Amino acid sequence: QKQAAKERERQQRIAEAEVENINSDRNVEIRNFQEMLNQHKLTLFEVFIPIAIISYQLLNLYNAIADQLDIRFGTKAAVTALRQQAADYMVTHESEFLPFVALDGKDGCLTSDEFKSYCQDIAETKQWGGQLEILALSNIYNVPVDIFQANGSIINIGEQFDAENKIRLSFHQYQYTLGNHYNSLRVINAQGIKNED
Repeated sequence: QKQAAKERERQQRIAEAEVENINSDRNVEIRNFQEMLNQHKLTLFEVFIPIAIISYQLLNLYNAIADQLDIRFGTKAAVTALRQQAADYMVTHESEFLPFVALDGKDGCLTSDEFKSYCQDIAETKQWGGQLEILALSNIYNVPVDIFQANGSIINIGEQFDAENKIRLSFHQYQYTLGNHYNSLRVINAQGIKNED
């Protein structure tokens, strides 16, 4: 009888946790993304690197862009090449990027040397990439990039380029346990195939 009471109590705690979890940041983001993807006839193409190799969130942006370049243009781009290209472009266009780079624990703008070090880290380490790196790659490949997010509007980068060739990424803050994550988005065609149109 004691055992049965403990089991009922455990089941009650599980049920209460599930109710609370329904409105967690993670589940709200998942629901919002699903609605947005349905509306735009898109599906996530999750780009992961095995955890044994490296924590996936560090490489996902570049893998997502590599996937998009491949399915949109047939361009095979290695992650290391994309990282190097982004870093080189940012160094060459320092005045366009430097004011927007912030380092943890540093107030104000970076010096030119600090900025070059930041770019070197892009190329040589597994440093996380974000909108600045996306902007650099958008300019290198002359392609617009739409970044879909669950809470907020679609971010458009590289709008000066041909909209027919845009690549689509998703940005997730809560859905993945290891933190911020980018995925490639693929168009679902009339036959339900998850490729580009």
